[in-house]
Amino acid sequence: MFGPIPKAMFSSDDDAPFECCIMCQRVLKEIGEPYMIEKSFVNHKDLNLHEVKYEYAICMACAQKMHNQLSKDSRTAIEQFFSSRVDMQLRFLEFQQDEDLATDYDVWTKTSLLTEEPREELEEYVVYAMCEGDQMIYAGYPFVLSIETLEHLQSLLSKATKDILEGFMDDHFGLPPEIRRAIRDGELIFI
Repeated sequence: MFGPIPKAMFSSDDDAPFECCIMCQRVLKEIGEPYMIEKSFVNHKDLNLHEVKYEYAICMACAQKMHNQLSKDSRTAIEQFFSSRVDMQLRFLEFQQDEDLATDYDVWTKTSLLTEEPREELEEYVVYAMCEGDQMIYAGYPFVLSIETLEHLQSLLSKATKDILEGFMDDHFGLPPEIRRAIRDGELIFI
């Protein structure tokens, strides 16, 4: 199913859809292939504010290149981690049963994918979405992962993989201290 990309997944720099792939700079709405958006948030509950920690869009060709750079052990660990905890096909089918909910971003991202904790209660979380052109693809995506889930997943990765992820962030974000912590603590992982 496809639906318009919700404003929650727009670039916070200009409140508009992401324009280019963070790696190859191709224009996302023109490439004719899916791309991913990753947005990390800090939830300031007392202020009712979800602050963007980092965000980017990456075309599938570049995401696949990054994924292939991860160590074989790390790729296997990521796949086993998810396959043993969630049935993405079943999740998709459950949401598709109600036509009104099938493309409702808030429903898809209401809780953390693996822990089912309400997104509004999480201190930090990351939202992952798959899009094509100006449309969000509602299939296995979008979903939310809590910082605790990402920290656990990070603990399964090899040092070589952690170094690759740190290099990606350094190349594209200049690695301010909070982003360096995001890598070290397990928040950034190419799924």
